[in-house]
Amino acid sequence: PTRQLSTFYKNLADRVQPPYSNNQFPTIDSLATFVLNVCRTFVPLSELELFRQNIVNLKAKMEGRRGMLHSTQGRRLALERSLIPASATLIIVPDALLEHWFHQINQNINLATFADRKENANNQQIPRHVIHLDGLGDIADVTDSESPFRNVTLKKPLQPWWLLSKYFIVVTTFARCQQEYRYIMRKRRSGSDNTTTPGSELLRMRWLRLVVDEGHELGTHETTNDVTNFINEIAAERRWVMSGTPTTGDVDDQNYTAKALDQLQRLLFFLRHPQYGTPPSVINEEPRSPYLEQTRLVPTQEMLEAKRIKSARQKWITEVKNPFVKRNIQGRVRLLQVLKAIMVMHRKEDIELPKPHFIQSEVNIMVPQLKQEELERDAVSDSKLSTMLEDYLHSTEFQILVDQSQADHIMNSIRAAQADRSRDQRPVKVVVYSSVNHNLLSVIEPMIRKLGKEQIAELYDFAAIGDTSTELNRFRHGVKQHKICPICKRSIEISTTNSGNRCDNFLMEVVSLADENKRFLIEPERIRRTPNVSLDRLEGEDMQHYAKLSKFWKVGDELEIDARDDHPLYGERLSEERWETYGSKDCKELAMEDNYLGRDWYLGPFQCDSKKQWLECRLVKWQTCSNFHNRSRWYNGPTPANVPLEQMKEDCHILALHSGLSHGLDLSFVTHMFLLEPIDDAAVLEQVTSRAHRLGTTGPVIVDTVNPFFGVKKEIQDRCNKAESVKVLQNKTKFLSKVVCQYCFRQFQSMSRAEEHENTNCPRNPNLSYAGDDFQLSSVYHEIKPPPSKLAVNGAE
Repeated sequence: PTRQLSTFYKNLADRVQPPYSNNQFPTIDSLATFVLNVCRTFVPLSELELFRQNIVNLKAKMEGRRGMLHSTQGRRLALERSLIPASATLIIVPDALLEHWFHQINQNINLATFADRKENANNQQIPRHVIHLDGLGDIADVTDSESPFRNVTLKKPLQPWWLLSKYFIVVTTFARCQQEYRYIMRKRRSGSDNTTTPGSELLRMRWLRLVVDEGHELGTHETTNDVTNFINEIAAERRWVMSGTPTTGDVDDQNYTAKALDQLQRLLFFLRHPQYGTPPSVINEEPRSPYLEQTRLVPTQEMLEAKRIKSARQKWITEVKNPFVKRNIQGRVRLLQVLKAIMVMHRKEDIELPKPHFIQSEVNIMVPQLKQEELERDAVSDSKLSTMLEDYLHSTEFQILVDQSQADHIMNSIRAAQADRSRDQRPVKVVVYSSVNHNLLSVIEPMIRKLGKEQIAELYDFAAIGDTSTELNRFRHGVKQHKICPICKRSIEISTTNSGNRCDNFLMEVVSLADENKRFLIEPERIRRTPNVSLDRLEGEDMQHYAKLSKFWKVGDELEIDARDDHPLYGERLSEERWETYGSKDCKELAMEDNYLGRDWYLGPFQCDSKKQWLECRLVKWQTCSNFHNRSRWYNGPTPANVPLEQMKEDCHILALHSGLSHGLDLSFVTHMFLLEPIDDAAVLEQVTSRAHRLGTTGPVIVDTVNPFFGVKKEIQDRCNKAESVKVLQNKTKFLSKVVCQYCFRQFQSMSRAEEHENTNCPRNPNLSYAGDDFQLSSVYHEIKPPPSKLAVNGAE
C-alpha cells in the first residue's frame, strides 16, 4: 500500500503543479474537466465518479436551487443527474423467461447492426458488447448448442457499471432484483452501509430505457414486495410495462373494479406519472458532498416515503377511483385520458386466433369396498357416518387414489389424441397445470412411473433457472443433453446440481446366496424378481417398480438378477485385468479394512458360471456410481468429467407446470392443457390459457379441467344426505355444466347463457359494437385502439 501511495503522489505531482492563475478555472465545469482529463490515466474510475457526483451536488448548492432540492421531484432529479448516464436498455424478466428472451433475441435481432465498430474491428463472428444476459455474460459467448442456461447462477455478483453501460441491452431477472434489494437492506440494518454510492450496480446508472416483462406483477403486489421496491428505484429516462393482463382479479367480484384501479395506480407509481405516480425516495441515501453541511435535521427516509406514497395514492383515489366506482362520468373521462396517454393495446381478437376449446371432465373415485363396509359397521348415526366419510376423504390414503385417477384420465386422453389425428395434425403436446405444488407432484409421480421420465418435463415452484431452461428445451424440441458414464454405461442427466462431472445413477452391492464370498455391483435394471419383498412395502405399486425407486429397497432383500456379462443394455463388463489398472486391488483392501461395510467396491465382471443367466443374491448396500468409484479413495480410471456432452432425441410431450413459473411462457405449440383445479377467476384463466392461445399457434388448444368426485354405495350417500353435511355433498352439475366465453373467459352455468353473452353483450367480441356498462374497466380498455401500422400511415400520407 505504501508503494502504491508513493506512485500515486508521484504521478499527481508530475501532472498537477499549482498554484494556478485566478482565471485558470472561471467555472466549476472547467475545474471538473481539468481534473478528469489530468487524472483519468492513473486514478481509479470509482474515485473519478465520486468526484463527478460531488461536483454535481456542489453546483446544485452554489446555484441556489435549495427550493428545488426540498421537493420530491427536485431531489429525484438531483439524484438522477448525479448517476452515470447510459444509452443501454435494461430488461427485467421473470426467471423462467430468461431463455425465451435469449432465443427471441437470436431470432429477431441482427447484433451487427447495433455493434460498436471500433470494438468489433476484428470481424468477429458474433459482435460483442451488444446484449448482456445476467448470470451468463455477453451473448457472443453463449452458444445454444451447449445448453448454457443450466449454468445460470446468481451467486456471482453483477458486472460493474462501467461494463454494463457499454451494452446496448442488459437482461436480468426478478430473482436478481430480489437478491440486490435484500443485500442493500441487510447492509442498512447492520449499519455497514457507509458508502456514498448505491448498493447495486443497477442503481448506479440512469438507463435510457427500463422494460419490465410481465409488468402487471408490479401492480399486483403492494410496495412492500422486495422486487417491486427495487424495480421502482431504478432510474431511467423511459419506462415500459409489458403485460398481457394490465390488471388481474375475478371480474365477477363486486370489488374487482376498486382492486383493479389500485393495481393501475401502482403501475403509474412505477411509470413515475406526474400526477398519480410521484417518484419514490431512493433505497440508498442521496450522494453526499463533503462541501455541504450535514447538520440540519431532516425527516427519516421511511417518513418521506410514506408521505409521498400516500400523496400520490390519495390524489388517484379522489380524482379517479372514487368517481369511477361511484359511476361519475368525470371519473371515467379522467381515467380514459390517463390510460390513452400511457397505454398501447393489441388484442387477440384483432388477429383472429383459433378459439380454445374448454372441457369439464368428470373423474370418479370409488371409496374402496372394505372402507365402505367399515364405515357402515362403525357409524352409529348418520351424522357419525358423514363425519367418518369426511375424515377419510381428506386422508392421504384417499388422496393417493385421487392423484392416480387424475393421472389415468390425463394419460388416457393423451393416448386418444395421439390415436385420432383427423382433427389436428400437430404433434400432441400437453401441459399439466396446477397452482399447488404438492398436487402437481402427486399427479405427475404415477405418470412418471408408467411413462418414464423421458416423456415428462417438470417445472415446479422450487426449480432453479438452469433446470427451468433445460426442461423447457426438452419439451419444446424433444432433445436432451446428457453424458454416458464410462463406468456403468448409463445416461447422466445434466442439471444445475450436476453438470455431468459425476454419475448419480444408483448401483447395488450384492452377494451371491450360493457363495457369500462372491460380491459384485449390479445395475437395478438387472433385477428380475424379488422373492422376499412384500407388496405392502411397495405401497400398492406393481412389483416392476421396485427397481425404479430406491425408497423400496432394504438391506437383506433377496433378488434374482440377470447375470449376463454381455448384457443387451450395458454391453460387456470390463475384465478383472482392466479393473486392476484402475486400482481394484486397493479397493479390495479398503473394503476388507472396513469389513465390507464402507463405501468401496467396483463394477467388475460377474464371478459365476457363464452358462447360468439368472443368479440369486442378497442386497448389502447401495449408493451412486461416483461414490463407489471415488478418485479420493482408490479409483484412477476414466470419469464422467472426461466424457463429452451428447444430444439425445426423446419423446418429451408432457410438461408439468406450476403457476409460479407459467408467467409469459410461449407455449404456442401446445395442443392440450389439463387443469388440476378449477379456475373461477376469468383473468387468471385467460392468463393460463394464453400460454398456448397466443400469436404463433396454428390450431386450437383444448383446456380440460379435471374434476374429481368420490363415489360410495347409494345407501351411504343417502345417509350422508340426510345428515345434510355440506362437506360430503357433491354438486356435479355446478362444476360440469360450466361453459367459458371464448372471448372474455367468463364462466356461465349453461351453454345457452354463454352463447347469449357472446352474441349480445360480450365486450371483447370483435363482431359486436360495444354497448355494455361504461363503468367496467373492459369498456375503458375497449376505447384504447392499437396504433396504426407504418404501412397504413405511409399510405394515408
